[in-house]
Amino acid sequence: MVGRDGTETEAVVALLRRGGVEKAGRELVQATMQGQSALSVLAARLGPPDLICDPVADALHRADQEVAEWERDGIEVISLKDTRYPNRLRDVFDRPALLFARGTVVPDDLGAAIVGSRNVSPVGRAAAEALAVGLVERGLTVVSGLAAGVDTAAHNAAIRAGGRTVAFVGTGIRRHFPPQNRELHREVAAHGAVFSQFWPDQPHDKTTFPQRNGRDCCRIR
Repeated sequence: MVGRDGTETEAVVALLRRGGVEKAGRELVQATMQGQSALSVLAARLGPPDLICDPVADALHRADQEVAEWERDGIEVISLKDTRYPNRLRDVFDRPALLFARGTVVPDDLGAAIVGSRNVSPVGRAAAEALAVGLVERGLTVVSGLAAGVDTAAHNAAIRAGGRTVAFVGTGIRRHFPPQNRELHREVAAHGAVFSQFWPDQPHDKTTFPQRNGRDCCRIR
């Protein structure tokens, strides 16, 4: 896959599986800023091989199996050093060390976020739709979060207008929340891209949506 350094991506997966996405992710982003590779961080964490086992090789093998399974399912796995990593997200202090995506990834995408209430009024829905159409007419990508209400209105309006739309979701990319947006999830991927910073099968909880919201906001450039 274009832009992906297999060993580096697998090293990122291995580190996050071992140390937890939040803690290990922050450490990995900091190490990357200092010019270190994920592979070197993994090697320092696990230590050298001995006569019985090679902990780094074992961890990379397990990660490679996971990445291969995700890619067979049409999921792109994008690490921080990957050329496909969204350029505007690179500027965010707490940027994720790993992203999962479906659809067409455009690293230098230009867009604006439209987000709001899940219990949107008819007037609010119409306003979100009009704003989305206006962005499409100006050649901009409509960014939202695939939630009910304003998000759904914005994505649908962008698609109807023939534009590009991108979603940052608060669940794993194989999950659909709310469930009634399963088909919209597919449509957004077909007319743009769906991104997640969470493991592909991770359900939502009280922390995932606030984390996701930062990804939406970073796209307002």
